[in-house]
Amino acid sequence: MNSLSMLFEISDKNQSIAFSVIVFVFIGLIILSIVIQNKFQKTTTHYSTKTSTSNKTGAEVARLILKENNITDVEIVKSRETKRGYIDNFNPTNKVITLSASVYDSTSLTAIAIASHEVGHAIQYNKGTGLIKLRTKMVMPVMIVSRIGSTIFQLGFSVFFFSMIFGTTMNFNTLFWFLIPGLIISGATLLFNLVTLPVEYDASKRAKQNLLNLHIISDKNDEEYEGVNKILSLAAKTYFVALLSTLTTFLMYILMIFGSSRR
Repeated sequence: MNSLSMLFEISDKNQSIAFSVIVFVFIGLIILSIVIQNKFQKTTTHYSTKTSTSNKTGAEVARLILKENNITDVEIVKSRETKRGYIDNFNPTNKVITLSASVYDSTSLTAIAIASHEVGHAIQYNKGTGLIKLRTKMVMPVMIVSRIGSTIFQLGFSVFFFSMIFGTTMNFNTLFWFLIPGLIISGATLLFNLVTLPVEYDASKRAKQNLLNLHIISDKNDEEYEGVNKILSLAAKTYFVALLSTLTTFLMYILMIFGSSRR
């Protein structure tokens, strides 16, 4: 065995170890994501029964924060049920904050936390925060890349399916139709999540600050402050885990492409 073949053998072993580690990390992140999502659901459900001392609804809180920040061109509406259920979001294109009925009409701590977070996005956009405007511009390109990548991936799967039927050996050219689209999709999603994470953390920070400044909640009221803080913190953590999961998937594709190209 010459030195070159030994080098490749060692490299293959290292790559196999690296891939195994990434797979285990990915599985761990999936479990962590489920745990955080479950905790977030339990927390929002718990605090949906706790009313703030201000006794203001989510819609009223949103309007107060908008007024405090001199934002007059943003509309607040109650959402209608969609295929994904009721949605709470801020649409910078038509400058509309959409709140679900359970947030719009409720005086609970969950309602004011969610409503203030969405207003936080409106404040970001109004003040010209670069990242939220960049994220808005990225939405359509990322969607297009994902759709094209998904189409190529489906084509690759068809090639793989027929190669299995006719007993054709898979080579790198065939694997290309699986791995490259996956790399492109995960790369685009990674970039989007990378921009999204600081945007979400900043929106939560603005939400808490405005709620305190307007005395909608009080840091002297432990349950009230802790409730809002927990909800906003857990919501932000879901984006952090999503970023790590996408990064892990991206690295998996790189390792698979590197390994396949050498065979």
